[in-house]
Amino acid sequence: MWGRLGSMRSLSLLLWIFVVLAGSLAAQPEPGVPPEPLPSPAPSPVPGPVPPEAAPAPPAAKPAPPAEPPLAVTKSPVANLFVHPLLAFPEKAFIPGKDESRMDEWFVTVDEFRRVLESLEAKNYILVKPSQVFQITPVGVQFQALDLPPGRKPLILSMDDLNYYPYMRANGTVSRLLVDESGQLIARTALRGGGFRDDLDREAPQILETFLAAHPDFSFQGARGLIALTGYAGILGWPTQEAPGPRLTEAQAGAKKVVATLKALGWEFASHSYAHRTKKSQDLAVWTASEARWKAEVEPLIGPTPFYIFPFGEPWYKDPGRWAVFKKSGFQVFFGVETTSNLRWKDGLPILGRVPLDGRGLRHRFGLLTPFLDPRSVWDSLRPPTMKY
Repeated sequence: MWGRLGSMRSLSLLLWIFVVLAGSLAAQPEPGVPPEPLPSPAPSPVPGPVPPEAAPAPPAAKPAPPAEPPLAVTKSPVANLFVHPLLAFPEKAFIPGKDESRMDEWFVTVDEFRRVLESLEAKNYILVKPSQVFQITPVGVQFQALDLPPGRKPLILSMDDLNYYPYMRANGTVSRLLVDESGQLIARTALRGGGFRDDLDREAPQILETFLAAHPDFSFQGARGLIALTGYAGILGWPTQEAPGPRLTEAQAGAKKVVATLKALGWEFASHSYAHRTKKSQDLAVWTASEARWKAEVEPLIGPTPFYIFPFGEPWYKDPGRWAVFKKSGFQVFFGVETTSNLRWKDGLPILGRVPLDGRGLRHRFGLLTPFLDPRSVWDSLRPPTMKY
């Protein structure tokens, strides 16, 4: 009995082991079939960029002012030729050194100027005043055709910088204009060793008077020319830029006498700015303050003037800020520097080009001057044969 019972127990044990093994084998995956992946956890939300409407909007770009269209250009019926103070003593101007090229480039000598006048007369030019050509009216400026003698061609003669800056006085120009007790216009030159010398024929207004005495038909109704003055170094050789005091009072009185004499002869006056600086070197605020000094220091000596000559011939009429100051200041007729006498109009105001009469023109720019003269016949033999600018 116990033997049969043991056998039955052994059989039961074997059956239990078989069931366990079968269940274990059934739980294994089939070969070649990958297990099913576990589901991935949901990703955490990542902060995105701030919506555009939530960020402060950048300031709107300021639109650039529209470019002004170029002004129409016409050939002026009136020519315009200009010079600087004359080289009264060319032997001082053409000494080799730092200023030799500058004096050669921008100036003409007394003898050259005399020959120029002879050539202009021979070519039938006749001097006219700017105020005769440009009539100022309450609504603007009108060009006035003049009833000139037959065959005559109108010419405005202008002089820039008749102030006698220190470098000019040191290199061949006279030092000052003055009026003596008899009313004569004197060109005074300070001498290096002290003292001075006075001359009646060393500057353009004096030489022109002598020429007109022999050629009165060279001037229309008493016209002479236009003198353009700065202010930073005084005017006409007088220190009118100095602080108040006896020296300034004397300078103002002396300058007023010269101005009155020149006006009586037929000369007119223009502003050439106060400081004679390029547009790039003075912003609008600095330039405006500088121009106020011209109004305060120079205008009381020469009287109000509608004429303005741009320094270096720069086209300041293209600058809206400066143009507004010009109009507010009462300037109505403007002059530049060009290869010919072109005429433009802006807001009813004329801008006339001027041809430079100088050493550069005599040497290199024959085409500019041939309507007026033959550079070879004008040339002063005291000039250096060659010059590099």
